[in-house]
Amino acid sequence: MKRLFIIIVCIAVVFSGCRSDVEENESKQVPQQNMTSKVSNEGVNEAASQVLPNSETTQQGSAEAAASSEIKDISAGVNPEKLTSKRKTSYEHFNTICYAIVYDDFSSPDALARFEDTWQEIDNMLTVLENKASVNIVGSDIYKFNEAKYGESIAINSVTAEIVSEAIEMYNLTGGAYNPAVSNLVDLWGFSPRFLNNEKKAMPYDRSRNESGGFDLPNLQYIEAFKKLSDFSGVKLIKDKKGGYLLKKEVMDIEINGELYSLKIDLGGIAKGYGADKAAEILKKNGYEYGLVNLGLSSMKLLKRNVSDKGAPSMNMWSIYISNPDNPSENYLTGFGKNVGVSTSGTYEVKYINNGREYSHIIDPTTGEPTRSDIVSVSIWGEEASEADALSTALCVMGKKKAVEFMNAHLQDYKVALLIRNGNNIEVATNMKDGEYLTEMKTPKSPN
Repeated sequence: MKRLFIIIVCIAVVFSGCRSDVEENESKQVPQQNMTSKVSNEGVNEAASQVLPNSETTQQGSAEAAASSEIKDISAGVNPEKLTSKRKTSYEHFNTICYAIVYDDFSSPDALARFEDTWQEIDNMLTVLENKASVNIVGSDIYKFNEAKYGESIAINSVTAEIVSEAIEMYNLTGGAYNPAVSNLVDLWGFSPRFLNNEKKAMPYDRSRNESGGFDLPNLQYIEAFKKLSDFSGVKLIKDKKGGYLLKKEVMDIEINGELYSLKIDLGGIAKGYGADKAAEILKKNGYEYGLVNLGLSSMKLLKRNVSDKGAPSMNMWSIYISNPDNPSENYLTGFGKNVGVSTSGTYEVKYINNGREYSHIIDPTTGEPTRSDIVSVSIWGEEASEADALSTALCVMGKKKAVEFMNAHLQDYKVALLIRNGNNIEVATNMKDGEYLTEMKTPKSPN
């Protein structure tokens, strides 16, 4: 079992936006984004044009493209340090930024066209993913499931089935701390897409925004009812006789004041990581050895980097900077990685204040309220970005004691960094060894 270190950092805790961005060079940074981690990169150039989604492509088409590809190891025989980088960006998926960076010999006339084709393939895959797994795209698998009533089954795409299967695995592993079925509660507390997108649709339990921009507390009967509807074990994934998939709802509907409410799920806590994993597979299939994919500024899949950043414990590693919660423009902790998925979740990313208490978008299924956890932020490095997505959310909910116990018992194959609020201080709990991470704060480690 890996060692657990606790670092006490004397720093005032002020919840603020998180960040993730790409450095243009070692001394100049692009404008800050609103996320918790940032990945370092030198000399990244935006490719000539952004590729926007085309019409939906099928999995069969993607498989045929993979089978027909003959591009392998495009950087073989080339000194990685001589490779240059290009970046492609889209703002058309998941209501956020998505981008890919690759290193190649772009002096070759075919190199840019190859990257354009690769990005188009990634973009098409993300379009299919969002059209199947989004909660707010009418006609998506998840939209149709959420509209269904108790006992009904909905036919779903194999992509949706794969994500649901992973979600069930993570739900069981974390004892329900990761729970996609809190969708009703997320809406009740004012953090669902209809609030973030300023949609006009109203619900009976809505409250007006208060002077601080937040909401008054919801009626207790809705909290209790929606807790009962947050039973993800009542979501059944079924394979039918024809090889297709069904999603069945086995949690009883609840009526409040003449209105019927049903279990609803939101796969947003795992779908972006799933997309990052699939996008990285496309990069590899097209011969790219060096690069990364970043979806939503919180879910990343890293390939190798052409050179290692200063302080990296081995060759070809990316630096992942975790922001200081008190000042997001400052680095708080640096981890490293290659050929790995990375995800960061934070309770201070989206929030509002009511009567002095901060309410975050991360819901505790056991209380039906935004988590009161003392964990401010979680970053996880693991084989799959989708798993890292789910686990980072779960550990935010658990709180320090349970999260540290869970990390030591179940996450030996992952690297974990927990930022924990302790009064006016922040402490860092990690299972990483000395040399696998750096802290910006020169403070002694506390005893285990």
